[in-house]
Amino acid sequence: VAPAPTVVAGTPVPAPSVGVFWRSPQPGAPAFVEVGSTVEAGDTIGIVEVMKLMSNVLAPESGVIAAIHAGNGENVQFGEVLVTIAPAGA
Repeated sequence: VAPAPTVVAGTPVPAPSVGVFWRSPQPGAPAFVEVGSTVEAGDTIGIVEVMKLMSNVLAPESGVIAAIHAGNGENVQFGEVLVTIAPAGA
């Protein structure tokens, strides 16, 4: 049995499709975001790859990355929460 996902206050950002979640634009490059990173609405926070098609995962709102739930290179399901964004100053 898999452990229950950690619940963090804020806006969950779901996977747009089934695929592999990448935290950086290419191997060896810095991650798009880390916990504590400030993001603006529309910023890329990761990539989901399915059959060599890359889909940018965009922040739906401005805030601070409160949690990253999926690991780099991890298979994810449609709708699975990848990161949580908390309001800035929360």
